[in-house]
Amino acid sequence: MEPTDVEFTHNATREWNHGLGEIVTALLDSGMRLTMLIEHDSVPWEALPGRMTERDGEWRLTQSADRLPMTYTLQAVKT
Repeated sequence: MEPTDVEFTHNATREWNHGLGEIVTALLDSGMRLTMLIEHDSVPWEALPGRMTERDGEWRLTQSADRLPMTYTLQAVKT
């Protein structure tokens, strides 16, 4: 995913400490339709101090970065 110079005006973020399966199931159970799910291997902060390496303004796991997604982007619409 490439960075953008576009300034977004309708921003909303949510944070939970729940498993991905639990979140997707809750969305489906509430009548929503999943339209996008992308896993990311980086975050913009050092989420696990001492276990991450910064590159291009993003932090990734130093070892086995491809084995564990750090974040994800989920999009759903009400059906």
